[in-house]
Amino acid sequence: MSTSKNLSPSVDAMRDLDIQAFFEKGARFDQLILNVQSGVKYIDKVNKVKNMNMQLEKYIIDFAEVLLKTIDAKDNYTGSHSKRVAEYALRLGGYIDLDKDSYETLKMAANFHDIGKIGIPDDVLSKTTKLTDEEYEIIKTHSTIGANILSVSDVFKDIAFIVKCHHERIDGRGYPSGLTGEEIPFLSKIISIADTFDAMTTKRSYKESFDIDYAINELNRVKGTQLDSELTEKFLQLINMDKNNFIIHDYIEKDEVAN
Repeated sequence: MSTSKNLSPSVDAMRDLDIQAFFEKGARFDQLILNVQSGVKYIDKVNKVKNMNMQLEKYIIDFAEVLLKTIDAKDNYTGSHSKRVAEYALRLGGYIDLDKDSYETLKMAANFHDIGKIGIPDDVLSKTTKLTDEEYEIIKTHSTIGANILSVSDVFKDIAFIVKCHHERIDGRGYPSGLTGEEIPFLSKIISIADTFDAMTTKRSYKESFDIDYAINELNRVKGTQLDSELTEKFLQLINMDKNNFIIHDYIEKDEVAN
């Protein structure tokens, strides 16, 4: 409070400090009560808006999860693929000491990296024989479709480009943009390694699963061309720390475990 009107804060100061009202000493007490009540109502409204935004974010994330379940239903062979990729990616993220924000961004991006497959025709997505060149071009659109889906929401705006780039290659021969080296987002490189490893070690509609030694040899073969060399070396170190138990054969959500 102030004893003089000359000490009243300027309009700019009130705006900068988020002052909702100013009460001068000596003014009517009932006016003070009204100002306090107005402030309480303002805080209540702000909290309600924050809660509404949090609830809206939850609904959006839940809806994205529904889309992922729909993809799993379309393609039984890749069921839980995104969850496994996220787990592998987070293991690597933890091993290289990603900061908290990057770790959380990686978690969300890895979980939704294949959400664009919702836009791929069933007969192409579930084909059990070799894809034609035309069909392969259709499959390649899933990263762009996914980025477009995610980019419409502020909740996912930070991961849209990461998802778009998870099939880019260090040597520039990836898709959709042919990015090279440092042009590829760091977190996309991590997801690419996890995605490649899971693709090799799980059964798909067109192939059987490969063992851990095959996967290790392939990772060594493609590092520096398809995959980032330094990150791949870190991932190989992780594998060798627990080689016999590293592969996730089945990913089961906690609420899906039978009693």
